[in-house]
Order: sequence, then structure tokens, then C-alpha cells
Amino acid sequence: MDGMSKSVIVVGTGGYALELVYLLKSACISVKGCIGPKNKLSEIWLGPDDELGCFTDDYLFVVAIGDVQKRSEISKKILSLGGEFFSFIHENSFVAENAQIGAGCVIYPGAIIHSNTLLGAGVLVNSGATIGHETQIGNFSNISPGVSIGGNCTIGNFVHVGIGSTIIEKVFVSDLVTIGAGAAVISNIEHTNATYIGVPANSLNR
Repeated sequence: MDGMSKSVIVVGTGGYALELVYLLKSACISVKGCIGPKNKLSEIWLGPDDELGCFTDDYLFVVAIGDVQKRSEISKKILSLGGEFFSFIHENSFVAENAQIGAGCVIYPGAIIHSNTLLGAGVLVNSGATIGHETQIGNFSNISPGVSIGGNCTIGNFVHVGIGSTIIEKVFVSDLVTIGAGAAVISNIEHTNATYIGVPANSLNR
């Protein structure tokens, strides 16, 4: 059975999952249901995370959990159970033909991903975000609505780039960094597990 002949299970039951389920359905992608805590999507709830192993043979998975580290943990569990991931690229986004999109990525409508860009596994690129040429986005990072990332940037793993923020070209951002909404990053961020806010962006951890 090839990938697209399988229905999709969304892992997560919060706001991100709520959005994604309706995006998938609007794209005529068959959604079996959701796995996770019984929450916003009770009408299509299949059970808690412990039930993942019951579905790995027959369905594809997309992990719709906003917390970047929790998304990684659940993805590792799915892989350990032999599950496969589905990457969703909305038809109203633009993704260059030579961009590389990792397993389990989600690209919302209105996102723009330019030439030779590389997205790692499980990356979320939200509506209206722009990622410049030859930029690399690490595994399980969040690119929020309205974000602008210049060309030739390197964004680490587990990075959250907040709504409407800007990262200029040729900037490096280390792993586990949070960039606050509306921030402007104009120089490298080499400290891990740090939060940066403001214009220009400065660390809250100093």
C-alpha cells in the first residue's frame, strides 16, 4: 500500500491539531481521527497516546503538538512503533521545487519557502511565513505566522520563532532558542536554551 492510499491520523488534540484537521479535510485528505488527551476534537478522538501502536500498520501520522520537544518525543515513539509520517504542504503555499522538506512537516497556506531551503523533520511553517533561499531549519522547529527569515540562515533544532518576527540574512540561531513575537534578529544567537525579544533582539537570560 503506497503512502497516499492511507488515511492520516493527527497526533494532538489542542489548537494546532484543530487547525490542521480542517486544513487536511479542506484539501480532501482522509483523516481517520486524532490521538492524545480528550480535548477539542472529541468527535474524532481515537484514544490517548498509549493507543498509537494500534494504528501504525494502516495509517500515516502527522504530529500536531505546538510544544517542540513534546512533538519530538511523540515522533520518536511513533518511529519506534514502526509508524510512518505524512508531510502536509497546503496547495496555497509556495515551495520551491529544489527545497527539501523533512518527514512530518506541516506548511500552512500562504507560506513561502524559497530555493534550496532545507526543513528538518517535524517543522511547522505557519501562514504568511517566508523562508529565504538556502536557509536550513532544524528538526521540530516552529515558524510562526508572518515570520520573515532571510537567505543563507541556519536555524537550529527545537527553535520557536514567534509571530511577526524577522531574522536577517546569514544569521545562525542555536538549538532550543525562543524568539519572541515581533523581534528582529540581526546577529548570531549562539547560546542554547535562550529567549530573545525586542528590536534588535536581546537575550532575557543575561
